Amino acid sequence: MVNCDQEYLCISSVLAEPARPQQPQDASIILQKVTFLYREDHPARQDVSLTIPVSKVTA
Repeated sequence: MVNCDQEYLCISSVLAEPARPQQPQDASIILQKVTFLYREDHPARQDVSLTIPVSKVTA
């Protein structure tokens, strides 16, 4: 179930706080199977996966 608390932000699952936070290995950004919605019943993009390597500019 999708939780839409704000008009433009819908969260399908909430991550629990880790017992022991870890330091990141690098500053890369990785998105896996992300869905972007305009409305709950109108997905704009589904299952998008993207990796942005450290020190790269992506538009």
